[in-house]
Amino acid sequence: ERYSAFDMLRALALPVYLPCILIDAARSTATPSLPLFLRTLGCDDAQVGLVLGCEGAGETLGGLPASSMLRWLGERSTMVVALAAVGLFCLSCAFVSTGRTGLSLLLPLFGIAAIRFCIGAGVAAFQVARWSYLSHAVEPNRRGLATSSLGGMMRLGSALGALLSGVLVNIFSLAAP
Repeated sequence: ERYSAFDMLRALALPVYLPCILIDAARSTATPSLPLFLRTLGCDDAQVGLVLGCEGAGETLGGLPASSMLRWLGERSTMVVALAAVGLFCLSCAFVSTGRTGLSLLLPLFGIAAIRFCIGAGVAAFQVARWSYLSHAVEPNRRGLATSSLGGMMRLGSALGALLSGVLVNIFSLAAP
């Protein structure tokens, strides 16, 4: 063994675990608030489901282009680009969804759906690069620890994002009509 398990986890903290927490927190922030917001726009259940499903569709369809991006940019650069893209798309969702342009429900609904699709594609690119990086950066006898720790960081990020969203929903008194 070249280094201890703690050394391995510490070495992966900045390049893998912290970005993982950030990306999962960013994407799960919409979990409690987006359905409520869409209902306030007048969306029915089918429209809410369509918008929420767009992230999964983007993640599914984004896998193949993500592998090409990985070959072209490399693991670390792909993770950085994907993390930045997901962050920007999450922020842009707030601006598109305001509906202050005077347009009908159609534009904000499709805008949010398109952004959610792009978030899913960015997450797919991040995940492909992250798993590739782990497979090269971690010795085979330590990969179980590294991947189980990664799963814990994903759950931590999801919990933090949902918690933050719940606090924001409470602060802004967002409720379903």
